[in-house]
Amino acid sequence: MWPTVRDGDDVLIESLAPACPLAVGDVVLYESPRGLVLHRIIALAADHLTTKGDAEPRPDLRIPRAAILGRLARRPGDPLRAALSAHLGPLGAYLARRARRLEALLFRRAAG
Repeated sequence: MWPTVRDGDDVLIESLAPACPLAVGDVVLYESPRGLVLHRIIALAADHLTTKGDAEPRPDLRIPRAAILGRLARRPGDPLRAALSAHLGPLGAYLARRARRLEALLFRRAAG
């Protein structure tokens, strides 16, 4: 999921509630034969969905809805980045990175 989420990043996963259905663009956690996977939904059907990692060239195989363990809520300490990325895709990831750099610059100026 780079650049939205990097290997080793901490994330908060929310359980799926019927009142808040899955949507294209949501980042979901599911278990595959290769382990836990955190990828973005690119297509939805009644009984399955298709996901793709942001940095992957091709989509994953179809995933049964029952295999979904939860949805990305946010990264601890960085809710803006996950929210922008989830709703705006690659553009949101870019904007979130720029916001993070600006925040670091402002913090350094305030401290110095």
